[in-house]
Amino acid sequence: MATVSSFNFLKDSYPVLYNQARLAESLYFIDASSSITKSRLLCEKIISLIAELEEESIIDRTQIESIQLLTNKNILPEIVGSLFHSIRKSGNKATHTGESSRQEALFILKKVFTLSKWFFETYENDYIEDVSYILPTENSTADVEQLNEKLNQLTLQIQDYQDKITILNQSAQNIRSRREKSVESAGRINWTELETRLELIDEQLRQAGWECDTLNINYKTHKTLPQKGKNIAIAEWPCGSKYADYALFIGLELYGLIEAKKYGTDISTDLHQSKIYAEKVVADANFSIIDCWDNYKVPFLFSTNGRKYLEQIKTKSGITEQILKITILLFLTV
Repeated sequence: MATVSSFNFLKDSYPVLYNQARLAESLYFIDASSSITKSRLLCEKIISLIAELEEESIIDRTQIESIQLLTNKNILPEIVGSLFHSIRKSGNKATHTGESSRQEALFILKKVFTLSKWFFETYENDYIEDVSYILPTENSTADVEQLNEKLNQLTLQIQDYQDKITILNQSAQNIRSRREKSVESAGRINWTELETRLELIDEQLRQAGWECDTLNINYKTHKTLPQKGKNIAIAEWPCGSKYADYALFIGLELYGLIEAKKYGTDISTDLHQSKIYAEKVVADANFSIIDCWDNYKVPFLFSTNGRKYLEQIKTKSGITEQILKITILLFLTV
């Protein structure tokens, strides 16, 4: 553990954000759900501050609407908007259930640290060394009370960012430079494959009509099986001695396999791994294969890193697909 908070870079320029982060860190050792709730509140403060600095009104908007507005205006890069949404949902869950674990709280603190770095680099035109988040030493209940008191005092003070707002928006060139800095900083966010699946791909599959949850709808860890009348994306589906990242079932029939990549990794254009899965998979009493094409037993193969598809950088974004048989596949629009 560290003796100094990893959020220390916020202390001078953004004391309210710094103290909110310190409170979330301190509560980690006392109550994980409260820590996550404070992390969510920190993100709400960052969103409000971004809107103020960008001269965008979010009055009467919910948090989800505010994040979406800033994303649609290209103020928040896609990966940054996804992180804000993820923390928002985790915070809501922690507030409503009060049953979060320390592991979850630490995962959220790491996300908040990543977002705070992006925010600082973008709006201070600075660079923070690429280091991983480290928890500070454990705090006592008295320390938490002091942090709460300090945060309340700072919140009552009106922080005037008008000079900064004027400088940030005084010319179109300043705004363009800030957008470029934002994208550059976001590009250094290096999600693992699991984080990419949890933050992006799972949600994209759900929006497309599939039941999907990598951690819980998972054959390897929960022995999840397809069900009649349901469209399910089951994680870690066995294909011989290997496991496909996702298997797409319409009822009891296997229609597709997805190979997931981490966010910053190029996606495969030849779908080599997916083709191996499609050859190795074997039907059993729990599901059926609809046909066979050469040695392939699955008609739709995909590879994705969760990013939006752009034609000019198609191996770095979006999804590659190969259709081994032309047929109708409902709801598949990842």
